[in-house]
Amino acid sequence: MDIITTKELLKFNILCKDEPLGKVEDLYFDKNSFYLRYLLVNTEHFVLKDYVLVSPISFSEIDLENKTITLSVTKERLENTPTLNNRDKISIIYEEHYNQYFGWPFYWTGSVSPWDVGPYGIPWNYYTDNSEIKNLQKKSTQHDKLKDQLYSALDMHSFSIHAEHSKGNFGHIQGFLINSSTMAIDYIIVDTIKYIPSKLVVLRPEWIQDVHWDEQEIIFPFSKDVIKNAPDFRMNHFDTDCFNQVLKYFKPHLNEIAQKELIHDNIQAYQIYRCRLTHQQNSPNSHLDPFYS
Repeated sequence: MDIITTKELLKFNILCKDEPLGKVEDLYFDKNSFYLRYLLVNTEHFVLKDYVLVSPISFSEIDLENKTITLSVTKERLENTPTLNNRDKISIIYEEHYNQYFGWPFYWTGSVSPWDVGPYGIPWNYYTDNSEIKNLQKKSTQHDKLKDQLYSALDMHSFSIHAEHSKGNFGHIQGFLINSSTMAIDYIIVDTIKYIPSKLVVLRPEWIQDVHWDEQEIIFPFSKDVIKNAPDFRMNHFDTDCFNQVLKYFKPHLNEIAQKELIHDNIQAYQIYRCRLTHQQNSPNSHLDPFYS
């Protein structure tokens, strides 16, 4: 299981079949399941548009050593994608047009897979032909109350952390850890101290109790002391053992919370939990995630 930090991913160059496309400038994940959905790429004049969105569906290779991502689509194909008028706010309407342009299914249609197709290397498992995809797309666009799904990972770095029964915040999001095989945000990096020296810990998105998007706050159902006393996380010095220690530390606290029926009393938190659990259990890459093994 290879993990990429958001800080690292912002250093990556994007290639279209070995032709340069540009550099990653931002990352967008969907708020319902905390999966990375698009990279915002600054094309640096390699194509006619200043910025283009790149979906992990188009990834053919991630080279962690050389910090490059090679795409399976051509530069010309990306040049002709629907124009992105407001890169700070990507609407559900734009996502529909973008995915229809490539002939890709919509990730928000409630499939058992987080992608239906992709990211790179995952086969087209859930549809027998393109007509089924078009029918599902048509059905999806008929919903009257489709809400915008995306949020900028960089914008979320300013979110504050709140603990159960505590007044005010005591830390903030420092970044995210992304599973390069599934494109899921596996962990949220939290700085538990406002000032130097920092104390970093990691928390799973499934453990979120509530998110106040307008107030830029995330609430976890743990006490402040439980979070602060979690195993230290060291950037660029982490492995499977590190994450196993985190899961082992939080397991009794999660069991206690579950017994009190506190953790999934919020609709959005429950959505994140069920969506990711279903996706992981049905994904061809479910064995890559120790949390579900």
